[in-house]
Amino acid sequence: MDAALKDTGISFANDVRAWLGTQVAFVLRVGDGQPSAMIIGSKDEAKARVTLDKTRTANHDMLWSSETHDGVEIWSAKPGGNGHRSPIAYTYVDHAAVIADATAMVEEVCHTRRSPASSTTFEASVPPLPAPSTSSVSAAVAASSRT
Repeated sequence: MDAALKDTGISFANDVRAWLGTQVAFVLRVGDGQPSAMIIGSKDEAKARVTLDKTRTANHDMLWSSETHDGVEIWSAKPGGNGHRSPIAYTYVDHAAVIADATAMVEEVCHTRRSPASSTTFEASVPPLPAPSTSSVSAAVAASSRT
């Protein structure tokens, strides 16, 4: 894991392991060039926020900015002068770190948490799912077609 994170300025062993929860979800869209996101459950909000902030401060070659969407601060970056990196956006919301390759995808994740899917009417109309096992990993695939 540390090898995969070597260009981010963080270490899995030193920065991530302490707050990593038991669930990870991936949000993907079908089609070339579509944004994606990873939602990582957290067991320690303070440590997760420190790690996310470290990502921002360790990557000085990125042009960082923040915005507030739906009451949540979202940080995003575009590659700086050397252009060897990809865009990134992140936030921490509802006990989870959300990391994506586009700010719009992070905004959609934030919006989804307040969608009709969280209403009691919706919940009453959907049968209960089996309880997840502690070794399971959740993967969510969102397909959209935009005209």
